[in-house]
Order: sequence, then C-alpha cells, then structure tokens
Amino acid sequence: IIRVMGRGKKERTRERDTGRDKNNDRADLRTLAHRLAAFPDFTWEVKANDRAYHTQFKKRVAFCLTRKKYEDNAIKTAKYNVLTFLPLNLYEQFHRLANLYFLFVILLQTVPEISTLPWFTLLLPLSFLLLLRGLRDLIDDIVSTPAVRRAGNPRRGSVFSWKKWRDICVGDIVCLRKDSFVPADLLLLSSSEPSSLCYVETADIDGETNLKFRQALLATHQELVSEASMAAFDGKVTCEEPNSRMHSFIGTLEWRGEKYSLDSEKILLRGCRIRNTETCYGLVIYAGLDSKIMKNCGKIKMKKTKLDRLMDRLVILIFVMLVITSLCLAFAAGFWAVKFHAEHSYLSALYVGTSPAEQAFFAFWGFMILLSIIIPMSMYITFEFIYMVNSYFIDWDLEMYYPAKDTPAKARSTSLNDQLGQIEYIFSDKTGTLTQNIMTFKKCCINGIIYGTSESSAQGLAFCSVSCLAQWDPDPWRGPLGATTIQIIVTYYK
Repeated sequence: IIRVMGRGKKERTRERDTGRDKNNDRADLRTLAHRLAAFPDFTWEVKANDRAYHTQFKKRVAFCLTRKKYEDNAIKTAKYNVLTFLPLNLYEQFHRLANLYFLFVILLQTVPEISTLPWFTLLLPLSFLLLLRGLRDLIDDIVSTPAVRRAGNPRRGSVFSWKKWRDICVGDIVCLRKDSFVPADLLLLSSSEPSSLCYVETADIDGETNLKFRQALLATHQELVSEASMAAFDGKVTCEEPNSRMHSFIGTLEWRGEKYSLDSEKILLRGCRIRNTETCYGLVIYAGLDSKIMKNCGKIKMKKTKLDRLMDRLVILIFVMLVITSLCLAFAAGFWAVKFHAEHSYLSALYVGTSPAEQAFFAFWGFMILLSIIIPMSMYITFEFIYMVNSYFIDWDLEMYYPAKDTPAKARSTSLNDQLGQIEYIFSDKTGTLTQNIMTFKKCCINGIIYGTSESSAQGLAFCSVSCLAQWDPDPWRGPLGATTIQIIVTYYK
C-alpha cells in the first residue's frame, strides 16, 4: 500500500501488486479497449529505435501544404526571426496610437496643396523612433530566449552519447541521470531503483516541490537491464494524439506479442526533474511542440504598460481637440475669405477658380499640419532612451544584488520598467508545502504618501509586521503538508 498526495491536498490510496497475473492483465486490456473506443483520435504510433518509420508520415496544414506529423524536439521561444522581425515589429509598433498619428501627419505633408513643410522632415525622426524601439525589442527577445540545454545520453546505434535537446526525435531512448531535466515526454522503461521507480520534481510545471513517483511496466523493468537490451527494444506505443491534458494519458505498449496498458503514472513530462534516482531510461513519445507543457503554452501577447495605455488615451483626446481647433480656424478662414473678397475686389484675379469653401477646406488640413506638434515626437524618443538606460541601472544596482546565491538583478525587458513597484493587491498564500517567506519592509507609497523614509517616519508608519506561520506534517509518505500563512498589516495613525 502506497499513500500518495494528490492535487488539492487530498489523499488517495492505491494498491499496486507487482506480481499481477495474466487474468488481471487481460481485464486491464479489455477496460483499456473500451476507453480507446470512446476516443477516435488514438492514432499516435511510436516505434522504439526507428526514426525512419516516423519521418514517412505527413499531415496537412492548409490546402496542399504539409509538414512532418512527428515534431522534432527543437523549440523556438523567440518572438522574431530573420523573416518576421520587420513586419511583425512594425505591426506591433503601429498599435501605438502615437505612431499612427505621426504617420497620418506625414501622409498629409505629401499633398502639395496643404503641405507646410517637406514630408521628410517628420519621416526622419519617426524612422529613428521606430528603429530605436525595434532594436530594443530585438535585444529583449534575444535576452529572454533561454540557452540550449543538453540531454542525457540519447541512444545512437548500440551506445548512448551526449546530444542536445533539439537533436532528440520521437522513438529515441534517452538515459537520464540524477538532477537532470526531462527533455521530452517519455515513457518510463526502467530505472536503477527497485521495481523501476523514478522520483520526479514537477515544480516547473505545477509549482509543487514535493516529489512524485513514476513506475515502469514490470515487463520492461525485468527485460531492459542493459544497453544491448535497450538497443534491441522494438516496442510500439499506440496512444492519444498530442493534447494539453497534463494529468491524463491513455495508451498501450505492444511488445513481443503482448499488449500492456499505459497511464499517466508511467509518463515523465518535459520540464520535470529527476530526483533521488541515479539512472532512468525513457522512450520519447511526444517531442518539441507536441509535448504537453508546450501544448499548454498560450500565444505571446503584446504587452502594454499602464503608461502606454494612458498615452494612447491622451493621444485620442489631443487629436479630438486638434480636429475641433482646426475646424474652428477653418470656419474663421472661410468667413475671412468671403469678407476679403468683398472688400478687395481688385484682387479677385488672384482667386480665380477658388471659392471661400475650398479655401476653408485646405485651411483645415493646413492647420492640422501646423498644430500637429502639439504631440511632440521628441518626447517619445526621450522615453525610449529613459527605458533603455533605466534597465542598465537595474542591472548595475548593488542594493538589488543577492549575495547568498551570487545573483544580481537582471532586466529582461526594457519596456516594462514603469510597471515596477505598482502593487494593487496583497494576497495571503496557503500552500501545501513548507515555505520560507522572507519579506523586508523598505518603503511604500499609499495614497500619495511615502512611508519608510526618515522624513516621513515622524508622520507615518505606526505598525508594520510580517508574520509567518508554518506547520510540518511528520508523515513521511505525505511529505511537507501543513499550511503556510503570510499576514501583512500596515496601519497608519494621523
């Protein structure tokens, strides 16, 4: 009897009998057959040690375009590449209303009848602004892209060799060592532990630091005991298509004329970490973008800070004011033209073919160009330099250096600096693991009043306490359960 802590801190008891007889195996297969019949998309077939088998399958993308059915293990987390950087970055930058406004003014200046300045006088600063912002976005994309990891000994031929994660393919057998990360979704074949148990940490997936165990099939545990047996392994896995269900897996392993049922407790997910297990072996089922953790990743969305949203609203307000002002001036120019024509009839030859209404129309657009500097482009260029320099100041700040782990501050985005320190809500955390919460009060701003400095200490902070309560559950099977409570109290007396 093994007691396992499940999600939501509920206990469940499962009985595992490593010596199940064939009758129980047949019953499991019949149950699995009914489950497979309920899902028509169980067409994912993986053959061990057979790359040529997987490369022959294609799937239709759109119309007559096809691509490989089985993805490789390379994952590109960068937003841009060589081909998409220019169009995608311009598309994102022109989501800022200020850039659309400046482009609109440039288009007006290309019309000779209403242009007051050459069109390139505003195009050059706008191009510089777009170039500066594009370089910032490119640097942020390069900095935020993680380094390439190496995988533990994928099998090549009859021996294991070190390979990078991206070189792993579906059907490969991978050998993982203690404390290494799982490079793809694997079917656990065997391990160095008794009964082929494997302990994994899923903190990068669900945030839980307590260890979970996985166990290989009894057949593979008994037979796959050497590298030669791994090289000769020719089992075939039939399972569900790649999906985002992290805690669900249904499939069968066909090997040596026998079928074995598979579930999620025999699968090592990409992103897990091997703990307390010296060596384990796994068959790659899903790789790259087909892995469950990547299926749960959403699309990259364009982030806008509060300052950006505020500036967009201000641009709309200023543009409306500019249109109203230009209309008023255009009406005044039309009335002035009527009065001027009446009082100076001897100059009528200068206005042949032009009515006062047409003069007012052209005057409207002329005033739009003349008054367009109400939104200064130099302010936006200054903002870009401030964001960039401020990110370097964050990297150089010695007070943000953490000597315990030799970790300095690292600004991975140069466009979100103005979001720092804007805390609206403080939540108390109650988790299922023993957590050490260290919070040091330095300074806060409440309703425009700054607390924590020497100038405001006489006015201000009467009581600020951080209390942490933790409970440890001594049950060795359940691990550190108990509740951790954080309470922050800030009281101000006038």
